[in-house]
Amino acid sequence: MIRIRNGQPEEIHLLQRIEQQAAERFASIGMRQLEITGAAVLEERARQGRLLVAEVDAVAAGFVIFSEVDDSAYIEELDVHPDFAGQRLGARLIDQVEAWANREGLAALTLSTFRYVPWNAPYYARLGFTVITGEIGPRLAAIAREHAAKAFDIAPRVFMRRLLGDG
Repeated sequence: MIRIRNGQPEEIHLLQRIEQQAAERFASIGMRQLEITGAAVLEERARQGRLLVAEVDAVAAGFVIFSEVDDSAYIEELDVHPDFAGQRLGARLIDQVEAWANREGLAALTLSTFRYVPWNAPYYARLGFTVITGEIGPRLAAIAREHAAKAFDIAPRVFMRRLLGDG
């Protein structure tokens, strides 16, 4: 049985291991190891109610963290353990973020992802996200600058949006 629930601060290290396992897929396409989300960020999102965990038969299998950015729910990180791939856990987590965004009266979901990685931008496009081609909001622009400051090659990355409601 699949269940989406709020994440708890005491499971942060387990969620970091899920993220690490998910990130190992990038090595298979020649990308360097990605930075794992810090425990302080995960704990803060848990306290804010902005950390959701997908469980399969009572086993944590994936998670999403999100925040409000430029009148949107910004998906900061979404990871599913490779052993649970193909069960639509990512889509279910995103749907729950959308439900939160609708309750908050936000206009869209947004995220930053790799343009050409099959389980990144093409996946999100299948879920109704489109590439933001115009100017991005000021806080999304700040996120882009943060990526660049970390010596993160931003060229292969893209910001995407899925409008909510009448948008």
